[in-house]
Amino acid sequence: MLLSDPAQRLPVEIMDRIFAFTQLVDLLGPWFLGAVCRSWRTIAWSSPELWTYLYIQLGCLKKRRPLIIDITSQWLARSGTLPLSVQIEGSRWDDNLTDGLSPLFDLLGEYVGRCQVLILNGVKVDDITRVFNKIDNQTFREIDSNLEHMELVFPNTTQFERRRNELEPHLLDLSRYDRLSKVELAGVFPSHFRTNWSKLTEASLWLNSHLVLEEFIGLLEAAPRLVRCKVRGLGGYAGQGFPRFHSSHRLVHKHLDYLRLVIDYQYPRTIETLFSAITLPSLTDLDLKSFGDDLYFSGNVMTSFIERSGCVLRGLRADFCPINSENEEDFNRFLQASPHITTLGLLSVTDCFFNRLAIRPEDCGDDLPFLPSLGEFQYLGGRTFSWQAFEQSLWRFEAKAKVVDRPIYMSLRSEFEILEESLTRRLAILNVDVHCRRRNLITASLDHWDGNVEQIVDEDEEEDT
Repeated sequence: MLLSDPAQRLPVEIMDRIFAFTQLVDLLGPWFLGAVCRSWRTIAWSSPELWTYLYIQLGCLKKRRPLIIDITSQWLARSGTLPLSVQIEGSRWDDNLTDGLSPLFDLLGEYVGRCQVLILNGVKVDDITRVFNKIDNQTFREIDSNLEHMELVFPNTTQFERRRNELEPHLLDLSRYDRLSKVELAGVFPSHFRTNWSKLTEASLWLNSHLVLEEFIGLLEAAPRLVRCKVRGLGGYAGQGFPRFHSSHRLVHKHLDYLRLVIDYQYPRTIETLFSAITLPSLTDLDLKSFGDDLYFSGNVMTSFIERSGCVLRGLRADFCPINSENEEDFNRFLQASPHITTLGLLSVTDCFFNRLAIRPEDCGDDLPFLPSLGEFQYLGGRTFSWQAFEQSLWRFEAKAKVVDRPIYMSLRSEFEILEESLTRRLAILNVDVHCRRRNLITASLDHWDGNVEQIVDEDEEEDT
């Protein structure tokens, strides 16, 4: 490069700072910088902060495995002593993608003590144990662990979970990593870890088979600072390494703010059992979903949970059971005990829900208004209600139209239909989004009433085809 080039005359410190911005544009920025000229290579090779983020996508380098190991070794060596962020992307469905890469995971094990973020996606159990078991206790005591964010996604999770009882508990010893604040696991259970959860604030468990209540309660007990928790596949009792769960056991967790549970339909009493045994005074957002529609819901248990916890529940999504004539009063009683809800998502409703929603405060008498703070409503189910009852409740959302951009979203699992003109125009002004059979019902109804009938007929014929 010519010495007359202005970039060549910049101080090394300025070039170093400019090079740092290349990480925002390209993950391989340091390599490209070093290929420009000798002086740039000298600066890039001697700037540890350029080499603190390592991303490897194994599927793209399947035929260059020796090259992966060599590049990774050079990359990590140039990072100096700075904290690292390492992400290895394998495959959840191809067990063979990491074959022959044992030296790579042995190499990562030498640097795991400096990792602040570690993401191993689609990496086999044996390779993960190589990473975490590389450093012995004596060596580990001489370093300061930086690991705060860990994601482990095992390939073929269904097969792995079937072998759950065959695997010895505490498969991985992570108790030395005492700074963990965010953990995401897929296909592996908490019982397979010896872990220090004392500083954990966010946890996500994605499982194809069920996480038993004992394990979930054990996780809450072991993570007193937990703020956000998501679990897919909760249900059942008596997990490996845990005493049998008793509903008389009452756990108080003071910091949990957001809880999302996907319940295994094979255990219909899970919600009732769990919420009879926990108290969450800081809970503001609750998301409950089921693999099926057979879950038992007890409004008395949930109402007791809300009153016992004293929590201010602002967000509720209940996609776990159909609301019908047998349980709607029970469910509405639970909603009545949650007056601070601003966002509500349901799987099914009846006219009873919208009729209660339509009652104005001045007509409530001595009763408290029904969901007085509700501003956003999401519905994903069949049309088990009448449009007349729905229209009567619209005043609630019209009153907050200036605050909420889109107050109502519906995705209806029912036959397509054209709405009445008065209702259509009210919903259009309110900016409501209603879909049915992958079509916008409001737009189609407006086209119909504005005389664009030919367009609607063509769309119907295209859908039938």
